[in-house]
This record gives sequence, structure tokens and C-alpha cells, in this order.
Amino acid sequence: MIGISINAVLDGIYAASALRRARGADVPDLLNHRHHDMLRRVARDVLARIFMALGPAVTASNVADIEADDDIITVELGFEPPHPGVLKAELEALLTAGILAVAGIGDAAFVAGVEALRESMTPQAAVGRIVRA
Repeated sequence: MIGISINAVLDGIYAASALRRARGADVPDLLNHRHHDMLRRVARDVLARIFMALGPAVTASNVADIEADDDIITVELGFEPPHPGVLKAELEALLTAGILAVAGIGDAAFVAGVEALRESMTPQAAVGRIVRA
């Protein structure tokens, strides 16, 4: 099982948005702490889309049961990922990209990232991980 902290992802978005704004970039005002509750809902919806895109690789999740003050969204996969920590970081990065896409700050990274993750979870991708002695 992999757990993703919504609050940790949103803290990263707030920090990145503040840095972009400090450098003079046009960052939507909604990417700050005042919109925390709305962004939590967006985070839940984006993760649901990611999990749906991964299809049968996702066997269980609490994404539909998240309450307003819950922080961790869990996902179970039908296989043991070779590097669960790396997969967690990838899911967090995709969640960040998805939230930014909803906020109107590009979506190419999100779409490409979900597609790459989906491709990496196919049985054909596992063949490349076989190491011969």
C-alpha cells in the first residue's frame, strides 16, 4: 500500500507558487493557503483520475472515502512495485502536475506523466526488468 499526503503535496504547490510569483511569473491567486479546502478536493479528484488511468493495476484505494480533514490517500496495486518509494514520489509529482493543470498552469506534463506511468505498469514493461545471471 502506498500513502500519499494531500497536505504535503499542497505545501509543495504553495512553495512553488510563491517562488514563481517572486520571480515575476503569473501564478493564479488560488494557489495559496486561503484555498486549501478547494485544493484538497481538486487533489482527491486528480488522484481518482490517475488511479482510473492506471486501470487494473490499481486494486484498491480510499480515494472515494476521503473526508474533509483526512490527509492520506492510499492505493494498493495488483503487484509489488520494485521501488515503492519511487512510485510514491511519482504519484505525488503527478498529483502536483494535475492540480497545476486544473489551475490553468499547463497540462502537458500531467498527461504525459500519467501515460508514462501507465505504460510502466504493463506486463510488457516488466519484461525489461528481468535480470539474467
